[in-house]
Amino acid sequence: MKTIDKIRGAATPTRFIKKNIVFIALVAIFIFALAIRILPSFDIVFSDPVKYSYDDGIYHMRLVENMLLGNHSRIYFDPFTNFPHGSYIHFTPLFDWIFAAVIWLISLGKPTLESINKIAPFIPAVMGAGIVLPVYFLCKAIFKNRATAVLAAFFAVISPVSLFRSVLGYSDHHVSEVLLSTLAILFLVLALQHGRKKQDKKFWILAVLCGFSLGLYFLAWTGATMFLFLFFCFLVFYYLLRYFFGDRQNWILWLGITIFFISFLMILPFFGHPDLFNTYMYNIVHILAFSLGTGTFFMLLIIDRLFFKKGINPKLMPLYFTLALGLFFVLLRIFSPSIFGYLVSAVKEVNTGMVEYIMARELVSEMQPASFGGLVQLFQMVLVGSLVAIAFAIYEFFKTRKPETLFLPLWLVFILLMTGVIPFWGQARFAYYLAPIFSILLAYLLSELISFGWESLQKAKELANDSPYKKYVNYGGLSIIFIAFFVLLYPFPFNLDSSFPKSLPYILQPIAYNSKLMSASKDRYDLLSWLKTNTPDPGVDYYGLYQEPGVNKETGQVNDYEYPDSSYGVLAVWDLGHMITYYSHRMAIANPFQEGIGRKNSDGSVIPGWSTFFLEKNEQTATQYLDSLKAKYVIADSASANTDGVYQHMIKWQQDNLDGFLAQDGKSIDMERYYNSMIAKLALFDGKKTNINRLDVPALSHFRLVYESATTDFSLKIDDNQDIKKYKIFEYVKGAVISGSTIPGSEVEIYINIKTNQDRDFTYKNSEIFQNERFEFTVPYAGRYTIKIGQQTKEIEVSENNILNGDIIKL
Repeated sequence: MKTIDKIRGAATPTRFIKKNIVFIALVAIFIFALAIRILPSFDIVFSDPVKYSYDDGIYHMRLVENMLLGNHSRIYFDPFTNFPHGSYIHFTPLFDWIFAAVIWLISLGKPTLESINKIAPFIPAVMGAGIVLPVYFLCKAIFKNRATAVLAAFFAVISPVSLFRSVLGYSDHHVSEVLLSTLAILFLVLALQHGRKKQDKKFWILAVLCGFSLGLYFLAWTGATMFLFLFFCFLVFYYLLRYFFGDRQNWILWLGITIFFISFLMILPFFGHPDLFNTYMYNIVHILAFSLGTGTFFMLLIIDRLFFKKGINPKLMPLYFTLALGLFFVLLRIFSPSIFGYLVSAVKEVNTGMVEYIMARELVSEMQPASFGGLVQLFQMVLVGSLVAIAFAIYEFFKTRKPETLFLPLWLVFILLMTGVIPFWGQARFAYYLAPIFSILLAYLLSELISFGWESLQKAKELANDSPYKKYVNYGGLSIIFIAFFVLLYPFPFNLDSSFPKSLPYILQPIAYNSKLMSASKDRYDLLSWLKTNTPDPGVDYYGLYQEPGVNKETGQVNDYEYPDSSYGVLAVWDLGHMITYYSHRMAIANPFQEGIGRKNSDGSVIPGWSTFFLEKNEQTATQYLDSLKAKYVIADSASANTDGVYQHMIKWQQDNLDGFLAQDGKSIDMERYYNSMIAKLALFDGKKTNINRLDVPALSHFRLVYESATTDFSLKIDDNQDIKKYKIFEYVKGAVISGSTIPGSEVEIYINIKTNQDRDFTYKNSEIFQNERFEFTVPYAGRYTIKIGQQTKEIEVSENNILNGDIIKL
C-alpha cells in the first residue's frame, strides 16, 4: 500500500512539464535562436579564412586578437589604421573584453589564433539568443502574463533586425547594445513598480542594478547617451505628471540620480584617450549629459521643496520647470557658447555619428534615414500591430496610472525617431533597437485579441440558444481571433503561390533571409592573403601595446604616431580598410571610420586620401599625395571605376558635390575627365597609354601591376578586349629613367609585354613626340623593353634595382 502511494505521489514527466512549462519554453526558444543563427552560416564562417562581419566586426576582432595574443590590456590607439597618423579608437572596451574573457576561459588561459577563430564566431549568436531573458522578464513585468512574455521572447529572437546583427561571426557590438539597453529598461521598470509601493531596500537594489546595467551599456557603446536622454525624459515627465495631479513622488528623482551616478562612475576610469575634446569614445559630451541630467533632478528637488513650503499650486510646476530650463540654456548660450556647441553637436551626431563629412548620411547606406515607408516595408504587420498595441498601452496608463505603460509609448516614439521615421533626424541602422519593443507590443496585442475573442466565445455559450445576441457574440469572438491570427500569419496563405521563403508568414521569413553572415567575395580574401604574404613587413608589431601619442598642447591636435622608416601604407577604397588591417596585417590609409578618405577644401587646399588620389588627373600631383601618405601599394577596384556608382560617391566624399566632374549637359559624367583619372588609368587601363573613344590617355610611370583578382567584372573594347578584374594591386615605385637620342619631332614608343598572376597578357606601352634631340621615359616594370625610334627598333634590359632606385639608363 505504501509502495502504491509513493508511485502516485511521484513526479511524472507530465507534471514536470506542466510545472516548468515556461522554463522549458524559454530553453526551447533559446536553442532555436542559436540554431537559426549558427547553422545557416556555419560553412561560410568556418572556411579559409574564418569570416567575420565587415566592417566594424572585423576591427573588433583586430582588437581582441591584439589583446589576447599580445598578452596585454586592450589598446586605445592603433597605428595600423589611418596611416600615417594612427587613430584613437572610439570603440568602448566591454564588447572586446567579453570576447577576450570567454576565449581566455575556454582556452584555459592559453589562447591561440586557432582557438580564437574557433570560439569567437559563436559569441554574437549566444548574445543574440540571450535577448530571450530580458525581453521575457520585461514583458512579464509590464503585462503580468507569462504566456504573453514567452511569445514576446520568441518574436524578439526572430526579428529581422535582431537576427541579422547576431548571426554566427557577426562580431559587431550592436547585439550587445540591444541586450544591455533592454536589461537596463527591465530594471528601470522593476524599480518604478516597486517605488510606487514603497522605497525600501529592494527599490534601491533595483535602482543600483538599473544604473549598473546602463553603465554596462555605456561600456559597450558611446552612443548610450541617447538612452540616457530617454531615461531622463521619462523620469522628468512622469515626476511632473504626478506632481501636476498633486501627488509628490520625490523617489522618482532620487531614482534618476542613482541611475545616473552609478553609470557615470562605471565609465569614469576610461576618460582621457587622449583627452576630453579629441576623442569619440568618452568625452566632454558625456560629462555634460550626466551633469545636466543629475543637475536637473536636483533642481526639481529644490523647486519641489520651494513649492511645498510656499504652498504654490502644483499645477504650476511644469511651467516653472520649463522656464528654469529655458533660462539655463539661454545663459549657457550667452556665457559658454563652446559648451552649448558641444550639446548641439551631440544632437547632430544622431545623424552622422563620428563622421565629419556633410555627405556621409547620403553615401553610407546605414546612416540614411529609414522613413516611415521604409519601416513599413521592413516590418510590415509587425509595425502596424505594434502601433495598435501602443494605443492599448496608453489607454492602460490612463486607467491604472502605471509608469511602465507610460514608458512604452515614449520608448517606441524615441526609437522610431532614432531610425529616421522623420527623415531629417536619425539613421536606419538604429532599427535593431526596435526588436524588443516591437516584440513586446505585438505579443501583447495578439494575447489581448485572442483572450478577448475567447472570452466572447465563452460568453456566447452562456447565452440562451434563442437569444438574438448569441450569434453576434459568437461571430464577434471568432472575428477577433481571426484578426489576431491574420496579424500573426500575414500574408499567409495568400502568398502560397510565391517561391520559398516568400511563401511563409512574413514574421518567419527573416529566418531564411537574414540568418547568413554577409561575408565579402572570395576575390577580396584572396587579395588580402596575397598582400599579407607578398609584401614587406611594415615594421610595427601587430600584437603590440602601442604608446599613445597624445595631443599637441600648442595646436590642440592629436599627434601623429612615430613610425619606423620601414613603415608604409596601403591605399584602397575606405570600406576595405579594416580588412587590410585584420586579414593582411598591413597599414590601411582609408578605413570604414571614414578616415583617410581625403578632402578638397573650399580654399583650394587638399587633404590627401583615397578620393583625392583616385580622382586626380595628373600623375605627378597624385604621386605627391602618395608621398605625403607614405603609401607603397595602391588597390584599384572596379566598383570605384563605376561611373554610375562609387565613382560619383568618391567625388562627393571629396567635395560634397559633382561640380567640375559633369559634362556640358550638367547631368552626365564628363568622360574625358573620368578616363584621365587615376582610378580609370589603374583599374581600366593597367597604367598603359590607351586610346579610347578617340581620346588619348597617357601612361603612368610609377605604378606597376603586381596582382589582380580572378574574377572579371566587365570588359572594355580597347586595343584587344580588356578584361577588367575586380581588384588590382599596384606597387608605387620610383621607376627607371630610360633616355636616349632621337630626331626632333619624331615619335618614340616604348613597350614591354606583361603577364599577370592570372596569366592575362597585356602590353605596357608609352609613346611621345619629342621636340628636342633627347627622349626620356620613366618605366615601372623590370624586364626587356622594346623602343621604337622612328623606323629604328632597339631593346634595353631594366633590372629590379633600376626600378626601385630610380636609376637613369642611357640607351
